[in-house]
Parts: sequence; structure tokens; C-alpha cells
Amino acid sequence: MTCPLFRRDKLDAFMDVFDPELMGYGEDWWFLQTLGAQSRRRVAIADEVPCINPHDRDKGGAREIDRLSTHEQRKEAWDRIKARYGLHEMGRLHEEY
Repeated sequence: MTCPLFRRDKLDAFMDVFDPELMGYGEDWWFLQTLGAQSRRRVAIADEVPCINPHDRDKGGAREIDRLSTHEQRKEAWDRIKARYGLHEMGRLHEEY
């Protein structure tokens, strides 16, 4: 997850159910489901916001999160969390305005 912006009440609702076993994989699907069906078509990705995130080669060749666990370990944790909490990955809808 990069840097989602939440209304405070929505962040609180997600943190009430969040399991810290999950790290770097699937949080976006989980918070979308926590927001519920009423959030459909009310969530957006803003991709025109500039930010500086150094390339892996400038950070010693690896992502910081990979120092904590491998991609496969993070995916396995997401699979456990999905099963434990009845979560799923939804289809994506793309609209431009």
C-alpha cells in the first residue's frame, strides 16, 4: 500500500479490524471491503501527485519491505488473512474524468 488518504472515521473503522500480521500485501482490498458497498464508485486513485521514491538501485538494490519479509511470505500472509476474515479481491473498475 502506498499512501491512502482516509477520513478519520473510516481509518478508525479499518484499524478496528486490521490484523498487523498483514504487511505490504492486500491491505488495499481489506480497507475497501471495510468501507463497504456504499463506498463503491466513491474511491479513487490520484496518480498525478508527484513524490520522490528513490529507485531500488539507489537504496542498495532492494526494497525496504523485503528486509522484513519476502514477497512470497507477504502473499502467504494475505492468503491466511483472506481465509480468516472472509476477504476477497474484487474486480477493478477504471474510469477517467
